[in-house]
Amino acid sequence: MMRKWIAVVLGTALMAYALNAFLIPAKIAVGGVSGIASILENVWNIKASVTVLLFNIPLLVSAYIWGSRKLFLNSLAGSLSLSLFLELFSVFPPLMEETMLCAIAGGLLLGLGMGIVFREDATTGGTDILAVLLQKAKPYMPISTLILIADGAVIISSGIIFKSFDAMIYACIALFISSKLIDAIVVGLDYAKEVTIISHYAPDISRDIIHTLRRGVTGVKCVGLYSGRDNMMLVSIVKKNQIVKIKNIVQKHDPNAFVIVSEVKEVIGEGFKE
Repeated sequence: MMRKWIAVVLGTALMAYALNAFLIPAKIAVGGVSGIASILENVWNIKASVTVLLFNIPLLVSAYIWGSRKLFLNSLAGSLSLSLFLELFSVFPPLMEETMLCAIAGGLLLGLGMGIVFREDATTGGTDILAVLLQKAKPYMPISTLILIADGAVIISSGIIFKSFDAMIYACIALFISSKLIDAIVVGLDYAKEVTIISHYAPDISRDIIHTLRRGVTGVKCVGLYSGRDNMMLVSIVKKNQIVKIKNIVQKHDPNAFVIVSEVKEVIGEGFKE
């Protein structure tokens, strides 16, 4: 538990510094409540710490009423910590003036901070709460889609309010960088590939994969509904650098095999992450 709250403090401190030192001075609104804070501070000189706190109050109340106790407590700690660090770091001057560099540096620090917080199953409030609550009302919509809609609305609004198309582009760059870094921290960089193979020569292909690549293979009996013929579908999880080898194995045994390659962001088990 102590590790979790240390991570929340460290993560929100990095986020606050990214906003105060890079994103807000450069008029970059990366979405969510922090993006709204950037707009209000630049237009009406309302402190970002105040905006984050005020916007999170009704969201926290909603999380308490309609959400879960876990969502409320995690969001409460993150939002209060973020507001506190935004206020403490507001005395520091901007580190650079070049907008592109601010977008890159701000996106990196923001993503690092959010990744640290998310990795401990905590949140910083804002659109995270809104997305979870909306998903309960519209369960057919993924949370990621709801967050993307909210962030997109803030980014478009920043372009209109700042009367700058460039502001939207820089915000998208910072958002892209931060989201990739969040994925790298939460999920990891060791992405794998799922290979699905449908072939009449499944035993030969699977034997070669097991002995040559040292990878497990699962066989699933299937029926081709067009041909009506029984067949065997092979499923194997391999590392990215083994994709060419597995394609060569399939090509050697059956040039007419049907092969599907999909990206897998996280694999836990023997041969991958323990």
